[in-house]
Amino acid sequence: MIKRLLLGNEKYFEPALAASGLALWDWDIASDSVHLTAQWQALLGGVSGLTVTSFSALTRLVHPDDYADVYRQQIAVLKGEVARYEIDHRVRKLDGGWIWVHSTGSVTRRNAAGQALQMVGVNLDISARKHAELALRASEERFRRVFVQARVGFHITSLLGEFLQVNDKFCEITGYTEAELLTRSVYDTQSPADYGDSQTFRGSLLSGETEFGYRERLIRRKDGTMTWISAGVSLVRDEAQNPLHFMSVVQDITDRKLSEKRLEQLAHYDALTGLPNRVLIHDRLRQSLAQAGRQEGKVGVMFVDVDHFKKINDTLGHEFGDALLQRVARHMSEAVRTDDTVGRLGGDEFAVILNTLSHGEDAQRVADKIKAEFAQPLRIGETELYIKVSIGIALYPGDGVDAGALLKHADVAMYSAKSSGRNTFKFYNAEMNARALELLRIEHGLHNALIRGEFVLVYQPKIDVATNGIAGFEALLRWQHPDRGMILPDDFIPLLEDSGLILPVGEWVLETVCAQLSAWERAGLDEVQVSINLSARQFSSKDLAQRFRAILEKHHVNPRCIELEITESALMVDPEAARCTLDYLKALGIKLSIDDFGTGYSSLAYLKRFPIDTLKIDASFVRDITSNADDAIITSTVIAMAHSLRLTVVAEGVETAEQLAFLSERGCDQFQGYFASKPLPAAAWAAPLSARARNRAAVAA
Repeated sequence: MIKRLLLGNEKYFEPALAASGLALWDWDIASDSVHLTAQWQALLGGVSGLTVTSFSALTRLVHPDDYADVYRQQIAVLKGEVARYEIDHRVRKLDGGWIWVHSTGSVTRRNAAGQALQMVGVNLDISARKHAELALRASEERFRRVFVQARVGFHITSLLGEFLQVNDKFCEITGYTEAELLTRSVYDTQSPADYGDSQTFRGSLLSGETEFGYRERLIRRKDGTMTWISAGVSLVRDEAQNPLHFMSVVQDITDRKLSEKRLEQLAHYDALTGLPNRVLIHDRLRQSLAQAGRQEGKVGVMFVDVDHFKKINDTLGHEFGDALLQRVARHMSEAVRTDDTVGRLGGDEFAVILNTLSHGEDAQRVADKIKAEFAQPLRIGETELYIKVSIGIALYPGDGVDAGALLKHADVAMYSAKSSGRNTFKFYNAEMNARALELLRIEHGLHNALIRGEFVLVYQPKIDVATNGIAGFEALLRWQHPDRGMILPDDFIPLLEDSGLILPVGEWVLETVCAQLSAWERAGLDEVQVSINLSARQFSSKDLAQRFRAILEKHHVNPRCIELEITESALMVDPEAARCTLDYLKALGIKLSIDDFGTGYSSLAYLKRFPIDTLKIDASFVRDITSNADDAIITSTVIAMAHSLRLTVVAEGVETAEQLAFLSERGCDQFQGYFASKPLPAAAWAAPLSARARNRAAVAA
């Protein structure tokens, strides 16, 4: 038929067919002969007339994977089951490649018995469209897999917040099934308090004010519990920039939020009693003074000390002492007014901020209530004992106008109360000479101690958790008093600080350590690192780094053999100045360590600004890591976060194998404490260091 149409009319039909891209075929079924138009040549990539003359040969060009479908449809047409067939399939080109064609065909002539005699069809090259469809389908499939299998939550919502699509992870986060979520909206899962913020947030996206939003918020799970999530939300628009829907990526950040909360608690609250710590007390006192200054009001500061606590602690043990401090904290909190603040400064020392005082008698009434709290004996376990407290009181503005001065004067008044027989309170006054004379006598003794060479150093090893070998030492100061014997640092270091003697004594410590390192080197022992505690007073001295450099050069000591341990509170006095000093010390090659981590500012996020090498976990946390869940969690979190900042972690106060096993499992790098060794004179370490040197030499050989 096509052949008859084309004969003598090529000049009319061929241009039209060429323009349409259609390739026609005419199949004489009885003879199996087929006539193909010239467009087949272009379709199949031929350069001359086609050699395909039979329909059987033509069908062999169909892709094997598509042949069955094509054949089935053709048979249905031939039998008259359908009027025409229409199918997309692949055809092999003459060069061996494949193209996609859209093929249609129908029977044009049958005999009297209904048998098909002739069939006509047309094919159109749809390769470009098909490839685009396949690419789009593949892209959609990839997106679907990402959406469904992602380890973060995905959801798509309508502009009204209705869930349109959710993945498995989001279902896991919320506790709902997919079917349940698709009948709900985001407002069914959010906290009621978050409704207004959520509306504002989505409104900013719809208005074009922002293209992408990020929020951290609480959502309500199916079981009613609240979970912290982070959600990144974007608005999807159509080609005309009309809003279509919201798409959100959601992560469960509950664990991170809990860790942040624990560290925040650690930063500002005492781990033992839960009271505000020294940092928070100072901050609240400064706020109270600022408000009182604006309103011309009065503020009172109390310094409260448990009488004979050291004796109780030494006699009944640290565990009992800790329980006692917890009870003291509770009773003091019950005694004060609702707008007052009770805090623990450290040890058995507590502070109370008395806000909005009308008269000094108001502070006296609070002091009487605190004393009354301890009028009855306290029972802890099987032990019952009477507790007494000594209280010092300083008033703003008469006794000082800044937090430091008021706390110091309240402290002086507290010592006066102790000197007056304890179990009483005293208001600060400038004539408290007894305490001043006592301090002068002690300070004079400390002056003589340095001159007479009464200070000595002992060395406590830091042990590598992995190898159980000596990783270094901490040099600890002792006062060998001619009359009182060996005095521990807690009894005289604060006085060295207050008097300023800490500066020459600190310099003597560095001189002595450097001399000892040189002596060990001359003895042929391996290079070893020694840590030195740097006081806040030393750290704030302007020429600290230059003096340290001079001492190191004098003794020819490699700076990396010295590690300076600095408390967090010393860094926080003036963070910018502290960073400059640390940078200079670091440039010398000296190692830097944060000492007693957790008793001060306790912010790893803040400490990462400083060039710190090592973090020491305070013994107060290590002591109960095997029995106290909070201490265990805090210690584990601190180790993990410190390692994320590439810091070496040293645990202090390790006394049992169980404590060491816990620390080892958490990846703690080093430990020190009585489980390894008590502090010993330098001479006691000559033999272990010599053995260490021999072992290293043997390994090297």
